[in-house]
Amino acid sequence: MELTKLDIINHLLQVLDSRIAEIKTALASAKEARDTESKSSAGDKYETGRAMVQIELNNLEQQLQNQVELKTEVLRVNPELTTEKVGFGSLISSTNGTYFIAIGLGKIVVGNETVYVVSLASPLGKALKGAQKGETISINGNSIKINNVF
Repeated sequence: MELTKLDIINHLLQVLDSRIAEIKTALASAKEARDTESKSSAGDKYETGRAMVQIELNNLEQQLQNQVELKTEVLRVNPELTTEKVGFGSLISSTNGTYFIAIGLGKIVVGNETVYVVSLASPLGKALKGAQKGETISINGNSIKINNVF
């Protein structure tokens, strides 16, 4: 079976949905901990505990926002669109592996195939942007020949 953009997009959405669910669970748990914290006679201890929980809540909310933004970016990819030049949403077959230009997620395994999911803002994404089938790009002393762009 040949890997398609839709396969990769669906896999990315599952990964991001799973992360979002985990963060939401952690948020609910942290909010419950904050709300059930009882004020003790040692007021400073209580305030410190609440402040630490609030910091954790803020961090979790930021993580949630980041994952939602990543999901929004993935949803922007048109799986039907093919171009001659590498750009946002391109699936690239190369001598060094398969790359999907969308978000900075790194190495994933879809089915039994490894795909490197990179953002256009990454050094590799910038090097690949605008390249075409048959071209060779160089990054960090490594050459990558583009076999195909989907």
